[in-house]
Amino acid sequence: MDHSMLTSLCQPNKSTLIASVSWKPFGFPEINGEDSTMWFGSEGAHTPCHFDSYSLNIVIQIYGKKMWIMFPPDSTDKMKPTRVPYEESSVYSKINFYVEILISQVFGLNEAYFVVLNPGDVLIVPNQWWHYVENLSTAISINTWIPLESDDEKRLEECLVRNFILSSINNLSITEQERILNPNEIEELLMDNSGADGTTQLNLCISRCKEKSLSTKKNSYTKDYITDLKDYKSIEIVNKLQMNDVKQFLCKKCKCNVNRENINKLKIPSDNIIDDYINAFCHPDIIVKVKEMLLLNK
Repeated sequence: MDHSMLTSLCQPNKSTLIASVSWKPFGFPEINGEDSTMWFGSEGAHTPCHFDSYSLNIVIQIYGKKMWIMFPPDSTDKMKPTRVPYEESSVYSKINFYVEILISQVFGLNEAYFVVLNPGDVLIVPNQWWHYVENLSTAISINTWIPLESDDEKRLEECLVRNFILSSINNLSITEQERILNPNEIEELLMDNSGADGTTQLNLCISRCKEKSLSTKKNSYTKDYITDLKDYKSIEIVNKLQMNDVKQFLCKKCKCNVNRENINKLKIPSDNIIDDYINAFCHPDIIVKVKEMLLLNK
């Protein structure tokens, strides 16, 4: 058997794989593998706590176990939002849930929505809900983001953040720029240091918001979708736990001992002034106000 034949046998047809992914059972027959993401990870692999600016997230657990800790949008100030590192559409939290001790230093978080996904489980993550995700074993999952009617305005907000960060880092060293940007944003943003493309995108986002306000056209997702899902007999609301219970679970998982000596040994990096500057101007509440004023004046 020659190498080309072996390669064809080991690599399934891409179109077949894409077509095999269907979100029709959830009411979205138009979405397939082209609009989906597959996540592979070993035990301990995790995504820092954040919320997604756009869309509704639907996740299917295929293999292994994955833990989700979630907080509603009204927890934003308590979650200590930061745009450093900057990643388009992702607002990160300064709270490090992977290092359990840090949770003991967080005030104001009394409860969390907590779930461990097993194979066959499906999780619906509402828009702008904070979530920390960690594999409790080698795990595979697949997700898709469902467009929302609010996405156009959220994209305008993200465009404002992007332009502000680009102008803020323009005169910094390459090392400092790379520290502030998430790796997947470095090439695109640093190559576009003129800001011209940012202006084009800003005008486009404003135009779409204006058109949307004059149109009655709706996306496939509506506010009634969650209500409609209640027709499924197996649907359950994610459990709400006290933070002490979440802490105990995390401590047991990482087999650590929370004591004063460990807390003192933990080195928490101090904020950089440029980080404070970016986070002050790019705080979600501030960006919403800027967007409102911008649309009002257009």
